[in-house]
Amino acid sequence: MARVLTAFAASGTSSLVERANGDASGVSLWEAAAGADVIGMVVGLLWSHPSRDLETRRRHYDAGEDGDLDYGDAVFAELLSDGYSDADVATLGGAAMGSVVDALPPAPEVVEARVENGRAPA
Repeated sequence: MARVLTAFAASGTSSLVERANGDASGVSLWEAAAGADVIGMVVGLLWSHPSRDLETRRRHYDAGEDGDLDYGDAVFAELLSDGYSDADVATLGGAAMGSVVDALPPAPEVVEARVENGRAPA
């Protein structure tokens, strides 16, 4: 998961989740920037459903980035075969990534700006 966040930050899409509500063409920035492998990985790693477990298990794939992406592809395919649409899975991935991003502490420059403006960091 850390590799995904690092890759997004390095590619200039660190505010991806904040902007993932979509554009005029109906394709969200999340869908445009992340492939099925990345979306599936995020959904799979954070999957929590009261009545449905994923059959795809992360431990069945190699360690490292290639294994992460292979796992993501398999999760995406499993959800499609269960009747989820591409858009459904992308929405789940965006929400999952949003929860991860929300849990991260703000960047030091954000904290500094808030302190300089007399506001306590959120």
